[in-house]
Amino acid sequence: MKNELIEGLKKEIPDGSWSDMSAMMMGGLGGSSLSINVFGDSLEQIQPVSDQILKWIEEDSKQFEKGKTSLSETYDQYTLVADQQKLSSLGLTAGQIAMKLSPTHERPVLTEVDIDGKNYNVYIETDSNTYSSIADIENETITSPLGMKVPIKEVAKVEKGTSPNSITRIDGKMVVEVSANVLTSDVQKASTSLQDKIDKMDMPEGVTVKFGGVTEQINDTFGQLGIAMLAAIAIVYFVLVVTFGGGLAPFTILFSLPFIVIGAIVGLLIGGETLNVSALMGVLMLIGIVVTNAIVLIDRVIHKEREGLTTREALLEAGATRLRPILMTALATIGALLPLVTGMENSAGIISRGLGITVIGGLISSTLLTLVIVPVVYEFLMKFRRRGPVTHDLD
Repeated sequence: MKNELIEGLKKEIPDGSWSDMSAMMMGGLGGSSLSINVFGDSLEQIQPVSDQILKWIEEDSKQFEKGKTSLSETYDQYTLVADQQKLSSLGLTAGQIAMKLSPTHERPVLTEVDIDGKNYNVYIETDSNTYSSIADIENETITSPLGMKVPIKEVAKVEKGTSPNSITRIDGKMVVEVSANVLTSDVQKASTSLQDKIDKMDMPEGVTVKFGGVTEQINDTFGQLGIAMLAAIAIVYFVLVVTFGGGLAPFTILFSLPFIVIGAIVGLLIGGETLNVSALMGVLMLIGIVVTNAIVLIDRVIHKEREGLTTREALLEAGATRLRPILMTALATIGALLPLVTGMENSAGIISRGLGITVIGGLISSTLLTLVIVPVVYEFLMKFRRRGPVTHDLD
């Protein structure tokens, strides 16, 4: 779609200046490029793996384009393989071949002259050998200890090959990078499908594959959001313990959080979205939103227990009294998020449909189940409380 639009605009305005703004638009998320690093001890180990990954990328034209590896740009390389047996019979060594063909790095100093108190070196100007073809190198001669001039082609064989334009090493390991542009907005899904294929590969010993680029950033973000969720739950529980003056009631309130997952996953499936960074941000928001319904309910229950009602009677009274405000709060939040879900279908930024769908789905499931599960759990846990007057202190 993007390429068709650009081509159409080029026809309408042929003299315009055009550039692809996709990378800048996605700059906040690290761009839309895929980067995979293949680590190994030698190029012979790494190249078959990188070639196979590149093949999979090229076959999946719906998700990737412009796949290449750092080995794509190569140059011809000729290697002289010395015949040690022939060299030994003639009293020669491979080092003599190398010295013959290597350029002169230092000019020999003939003498020094003193001019006006300054010393100047006098060099011997030597002719540097140049070779216009491989045949010239093969026909070059070296002199044996017996004075024989031996052509290099008689004691060494020239083998043609290729060498990469650059070789990268990280932590002592040779690295080949496989890169491509991601066409789909769901980078995580595209990289995951490729990751599944790589995991099934029979890797040579010592070869490892690591995703980099935007995939690495997404994985790091997932980990950071996971830690943030755990921290949020711990903070919420601490605040509730301090407020309610005990641990059982806050623990009951936290039972409303697992129901977030049910609604969030169902909502993503219905909306055709995947579990991405924005969806996890929605889950993080829900941790703070969902517990308010349970707090409103349990707070009423505790007040009624202090007035002398039994736990069962307090739960029934609180359920009937707090049902209306709980539903109103949930519906108001859902209504506020509907424009995000319906009006930004093609959004690829941080604020996307996935966040709205996750919050709406999680809020619906947690609200409905909180009214059923939380009272049951509260009554069950209260059986473990010591008999006696209720001592909840809300002041």
